[in-house]
Amino acid sequence: MTETLGSFYRAGNLMVYPPISIGVDQTLKEAREMLTKFSINVLLVVDKEERIIGFISEHSVAKALCYGLLDFPVSAFMNTEFLTVKPDSSFNEVKRIIINLKQRILPVMDNDRPVGVITRTDVLHVLAEESSKLGLVPNVHWDNRRNLTSLMGENLSLLQINILKKISFLADKLGSQLYAVGGCVRDIIMRKPIHDLDLALDGDLDDFVGQVAQVYRLTKVISHQRFKTATLHTIEGLVLDISTTRREHYEYPGALPVIQTSSLRLDLYRRDFTINSLAVVLNVKNFGELLDFYRGYQDIKSGCIRVLHNLSFVEDPTRAFRAVRFEARLGFKISKMTANLLEGAVRNNFLTSLDRRRLLHELKLILSEDDPGPAIQRLDEFGLLSYIHSKIVLPSRCHLLFTRFRQVRDWLILTFPERKSQTWFIYLLALIEGLKKHELMELASSLTFKKKEAQILITELPVALELLVQYKYSSRPIRPSQASDLFVDLSWIVVVFIIARTENMELAQAGMAFLTIYQNCRPFLNGWDLLELGLPQGPAINRGLNFLRRAKLDGLVKTRVEEINFIQHWWDKERNLISLKSGVKRF
Repeated sequence: MTETLGSFYRAGNLMVYPPISIGVDQTLKEAREMLTKFSINVLLVVDKEERIIGFISEHSVAKALCYGLLDFPVSAFMNTEFLTVKPDSSFNEVKRIIINLKQRILPVMDNDRPVGVITRTDVLHVLAEESSKLGLVPNVHWDNRRNLTSLMGENLSLLQINILKKISFLADKLGSQLYAVGGCVRDIIMRKPIHDLDLALDGDLDDFVGQVAQVYRLTKVISHQRFKTATLHTIEGLVLDISTTRREHYEYPGALPVIQTSSLRLDLYRRDFTINSLAVVLNVKNFGELLDFYRGYQDIKSGCIRVLHNLSFVEDPTRAFRAVRFEARLGFKISKMTANLLEGAVRNNFLTSLDRRRLLHELKLILSEDDPGPAIQRLDEFGLLSYIHSKIVLPSRCHLLFTRFRQVRDWLILTFPERKSQTWFIYLLALIEGLKKHELMELASSLTFKKKEAQILITELPVALELLVQYKYSSRPIRPSQASDLFVDLSWIVVVFIIARTENMELAQAGMAFLTIYQNCRPFLNGWDLLELGLPQGPAINRGLNFLRRAKLDGLVKTRVEEINFIQHWWDKERNLISLKSGVKRF
């Protein structure tokens, strides 16, 4: 049976790397910490020259804990009888050692140095796949060997396909493996257009980026050495996000991950959800082949949001908000187990370590969705809104409110397309409108908003709420000049919020007219013209221009001649009033 697997299943293809090891003189307590940190079941034991001399399992460490022996060295309890294989060893040999001889972990050696390890789980994955293909286990739907070439042709542009094939040739040239990973693979399977390409490289990132830069005219290259990533901007306008295949661990809940170069399998295991844990081979030989180690394909097909392990929300609390966002955007359902883990994380205060900058980023993404209403309501159901601010309460009839906001948002984007990226802030104002001023100040400070955004929250939102109360029951028409006075000191975001929030159609229409017409209204005359008409330099000029603008808004003047007559008449009255006041003072 295993002969049909071919050269793909050699030890070098199956192994996980780099191997995690512990020094022979280190304690069982340290071994327990390493097993926990890296989420593994077995540790290699090495001597001072980094040669493998044995291995120790989680089971042995747990027994030592029961007997109070954690301060003893691992050498006291390690297994010293083991076999090794080379990268080109066959799957049959690997299976014989792990399954038949029951060896817990199999080191893969190259020049007498460990380059990776193979576990029973790795072997079982292959056996499960092969059994499913041969019909031996009819209920197993394990299939990580699909080919997505045709789907890629349907959902990627010709430019994207051509660039992927060309840079894959460069990866082959360097002896590296290149994969499309994450959300773009998910969207290919779901037949959605692909805008962002996320790639993973099993090889030297600097060498690869250098090769790509020689072949393509890149407009920009951004490297992040700490996270082993690079972003390439091509002259055609494509953006390629490339990272080395890597594993990560968290020093404490909510911390930024510690990154270490690793195998593709562990790279995919660090992802947030199974639907984002897929990879597609881009190298010429296996181009388009889907690699699915965690059954992400099945979860996509069944519409399920599922975490990869039970501490996912503890390690990265922002995943709680991401789960809700993906559920609403994709029309999926958070799995029962994942929902229980999320609720437990909230109940046990595991999300208190949430980084506020990352929270604001996730909140922006949610509020930027085409229809953020359902996601906002799910955040409320899971108790996640309190992590934005403890006093946030969804307004009554929130469904109708969000529908109204969406309609106004769509009008805004149609009228002012350049403002689309900022519309998330309008929904934020709807979320926080019930907060008091000191609570708004707390929110602005804790979420590190930009200076202008903080000003809107602290200064302009209270003004908008007062306007809403003032005009709630008013049915009086609002003149254009009155509308200008109402909105002139408010940012356009707050004006749109008022339009969406008010039930007074006069106020809503005044706000829309202000944004499209009134705020751009300018008289023909300017300050120099008023000086020539005899107005003295100083406050009188500003007052005159203001009165002239109001008159033009209300339709009292339409031409330059009418403006001249208007300002002359106004200034005659002003001079008489000034003279009268001066005479009173002299008297």
